Amino acid sequence: MRRIDNGAKGKRVLMLGEYRPKSGQSSATALAIVEQALIALAFAEGYAVLNTAGTKTPRHTVTFWGFREAKKFSGGTMYVKAAS
Repeated sequence: MRRIDNGAKGKRVLMLGEYRPKSGQSSATALAIVEQALIALAFAEGYAVLNTAGTKTPRHTVTFWGFREAKKFSGGTMYVKAAS
């Protein structure tokens, strides 16, 4: 948490939600899937993602140029979590 407190000035995002399981659905499995999806979305949008130890998770930046129709789909830049 110190990394967040001592970080550069700017926006911080806290996402709140309520999980409503379907009958027979495992809460632990579903929450793990949602967590992975939100982290992947944060990476794709270019946000700096901190892990539980407060360190930034390594990422790759992929930049596209040229074919305009393809860029409409992917945008000019894409961020991907680096393999660990």
